[in-house]
Amino acid sequence: MENHADKSASDSEINQIGIDKTPTGIIFTQYKRRREDDFVIEFNNFKTEIKSMMQTQEREMKKIFNDKQQSNKADLLENQIREDRKYIILLEEKIEDLQMSPRKANFEIKNVPKTKENLIEMVAKQAGAVGSNLA
Repeated sequence: MENHADKSASDSEINQIGIDKTPTGIIFTQYKRRREDDFVIEFNNFKTEIKSMMQTQEREMKKIFNDKQQSNKADLLENQIREDRKYIILLEEKIEDLQMSPRKANFEIKNVPKTKENLIEMVAKQAGAVGSNLA
């Protein structure tokens, strides 16, 4: 077979090319980096980055959870305060009623002169006006 500089041997012609036509003494070796090392380094970097992201996300979720719990506690406390205020008002009304019940038979006289001379006479007249007997 003829070797032309502008033509190359095809796959079907490989077995026709003789070993003796290969130049001897010229051996090129190419040292390549092992891809496995690069893959392992990149994978470890990826794992570290993912772990960091997960830890950050976990901290944020815990913070949100704690904030939500505190918010719920605050809401519960506010509701309890409202209920306590209502109960205090109810108790104040009961106290006022209890204080007023014995006074229902009493009456109050205002703008009385400071002299005692006419005081007994004035009280007797007013008691008669309301239909009460002084004992």
